[in-house]
Amino acid sequence: MKRIVLGLSVLLALSGFVQAQKAAADANATQQVIVPKLIRFSGQLADENGKALTGTVGITFSLYKSQTDKASLWIETQNVKLDAEGKYGVLLGATKADGVPLEMFARGEARWLGMNVNGKEQPRVLFVSVPYALKAAEAESLAGHAATDFVTTDKLTTTVQEQVKQATSSSSTKDGATGNTVNPATSFAANNTTQVLDVTQSGSGTGVWSKATTGIALRGSSAGLAIYGSSTGTSAAPAIQGVSNSTAGAGVMGYNTAASGSPTGLYGLATGAGGIGLSAKATATTGATRGISVYTASPAGIAGLFVNAATSGNVITGQGGSPLATVFNVTTAGNVSASGTFTGNGAGLTNVNATKLGGVSLSGLPSLSAANTFTNQQYINTAKTNYALQVYNTSTSGSLGAAVTAFADNPNGIGLYGEADSGEASGVFGYTKSVKGAGVYGQMSKGSAIYGSCCAGYQGIGVWGDTGGTGAALLATADATDAGVMYNNGPYSTLYIENDYPSSKGTAYVLFAGNANNSGGCGIDTIGNLSCSGMVTGTVRGGGGQKMEMYGVQATENWYEDAGSSSLRNGAVTVQLDTDFAAAANTAVTYQVFLTPNGDCKGLYVANKGPKSFEVRELGGGTASIGFDYRIVAKRKGAETVRMKRVADNAMPVRNVEAGLQGAAGARSSLRPQQ
Repeated sequence: MKRIVLGLSVLLALSGFVQAQKAAADANATQQVIVPKLIRFSGQLADENGKALTGTVGITFSLYKSQTDKASLWIETQNVKLDAEGKYGVLLGATKADGVPLEMFARGEARWLGMNVNGKEQPRVLFVSVPYALKAAEAESLAGHAATDFVTTDKLTTTVQEQVKQATSSSSTKDGATGNTVNPATSFAANNTTQVLDVTQSGSGTGVWSKATTGIALRGSSAGLAIYGSSTGTSAAPAIQGVSNSTAGAGVMGYNTAASGSPTGLYGLATGAGGIGLSAKATATTGATRGISVYTASPAGIAGLFVNAATSGNVITGQGGSPLATVFNVTTAGNVSASGTFTGNGAGLTNVNATKLGGVSLSGLPSLSAANTFTNQQYINTAKTNYALQVYNTSTSGSLGAAVTAFADNPNGIGLYGEADSGEASGVFGYTKSVKGAGVYGQMSKGSAIYGSCCAGYQGIGVWGDTGGTGAALLATADATDAGVMYNNGPYSTLYIENDYPSSKGTAYVLFAGNANNSGGCGIDTIGNLSCSGMVTGTVRGGGGQKMEMYGVQATENWYEDAGSSSLRNGAVTVQLDTDFAAAANTAVTYQVFLTPNGDCKGLYVANKGPKSFEVRELGGGTASIGFDYRIVAKRKGAETVRMKRVADNAMPVRNVEAGLQGAAGARSSLRPQQ
């Protein structure tokens, strides 16, 4: 077509003067007829609910350079009549005098047709064959002129013929030569969910044939799938097939250039039951063929990794012979079975069978990667300084992660027994790093949860709890009974508590008993002070055996109190203080004496109070000889100036065991190992 266009250009240039001379003569000639530039287009319209539109609707047709352009290249509005199914057919350009402009398709580019129906945009349609349809119409005219407007070649002079030949010769230059215009490659662009270009081959031929001499015949680039093949037949035809006859080539090659992560060079996927993700065969019956070959050069690499994510089944299975039979198998549990022999160099095992293992079959041998049950006594003896047996449970979830469990069904049996024979060794030692855990935890339904004893004659310890942090060294919890019970039938304390906190740093509690939120309680500190936030009471039996409370008297100062009786002789008497009372109380400072006469008198008063005695006289110089009672209140030594001492709100120990081990009893009810 290029050569014809160039030849006609020369003809037009050389015959221009001929046309000028014939213009007047041909003025009355029949005017030329130009084929209108129309494009036939059909479609179907429906409303938002999918119901077909009917009647006559106004449709605005627009041509765009791409699917997403907002500015149109050409626009036309037609009133279109729809049939009962919403179908219609139109001739684009019918309302225009010049139809559809040919210039928009001068480069052979595709265009997008947009439609607006009653103000609603419809999906755009890609026009691929439009340029060729318009070219066919243009071919009936030459640049808009009828063929009769030009001089034919056989009527031209010899000079004109020679020039035409030269122009024709120069127009045969190969594509890419200087002076020749090469049509650019057609490009297509779209933004849809189907395809940009659809090619259908209904015969046995090839849908798309791409060929390159040394370059790439077919190439795809995408952030998703670059090249996709789909085979819908039921035969063994592949979706994508690569063939190479080179001794160093590959039929299909996968290449991943990612420098990090776990990139995959070749990936196979089968989603059906019994599917094969990747299959490799070498069908030659001679030579050192390989069905599949894997290679890696990294010291940390793995030449072949086989994974079965199921909880049971096989990871590797080897078959051989004719007919094929399984000769080697590795299960997901790590069990290995083979019908042949295992051979290893050096210290390897050769010909492993039940005879070599004392007549025990494989099912009777313990496996390190499986659960084992031993029905006889097991004994471990080692002279190592570390553990003779170390058991570690790496579970980080669930309610139970016991490393060791032990059971005893005998009524006098022991689930777990530990013994230390020398030094300061421990029979059973427990340690935890958890802020809420327990070094040794015991729970019982009957009997003792934790029992410890020590041989007679030694100052040993039955149960020892120790902590170096803020946790509790010994903790007992209960939901509906006593958390701790202690019995003693000897002359020693049933409970002995000692706090070695240095007195130079102040006082600390040796024993504190309080409620759950520390809002009340009693404490005994390292110097023997008893502090209670509540009342100090005692209980007695009243009439009828009824139990009643008695309350202690509390004072604003630290007083010691004593009482006694004496008698006046001729109106006077000296009363000696009890020596023990005088030693405990500071009678060298003021003390108070309260008198109650036991007979008729003018009244009594105290005179001459001293550190060891005081004198009682009758008022008015009386000489009565009667008895009287007295009560003495004296300051405690060392606390003479103490009066309603202020204490801080946190004087009670801020140790909320319940908060620190929230829900300990409930949480640990699930820790008991289950058989």
